[in-house]
Amino acid sequence: MNPLNPTIQIISQGISLAVQVGTLIGLLYALLKFAGSPNETQNERLAKLEAWQKVVDERLEKGDDNFNQNKEANRVTQEALLALLSHAIDGNDVDELRRAKKNLNDYLIKK
Repeated sequence: MNPLNPTIQIISQGISLAVQVGTLIGLLYALLKFAGSPNETQNERLAKLEAWQKVVDERLEKGDDNFNQNKEANRVTQEALLALLSHAIDGNDVDELRRAKKNLNDYLIKK
C-alpha cells in the first residue's frame, strides 16, 4: 500500500465533512429564514392595516364634525321657521322673530 493513500483518505474525509457541515448550516439558515418569513409578511400587513385605520379614523372624526355642524344649522333654521310660523299664525311674537333673526345671523356669520 501506498503511504499517501491514508493521508489522501483523511483529507478527503475532512473535505467531505466540511461540505456536509456547510450544507447543514445552509439548510438551517434556509429553514430559519422560511420560519421567519410569515412574521415579516404579517408585520407588513399589520403596518398597512394600521395606516389604513388611521385614515379611516380621521374620516370618521371629520364626519362627526360635519354631523355636529349640520345639527346646529338645523336647530337654528328650525327655530327661525317656528318663529315665522308663530308670527304668520297670530301676528304676534315680533320679539321672537327678532331673536330668531339675530340667532340665524350669528350662526351664519360664525360659519
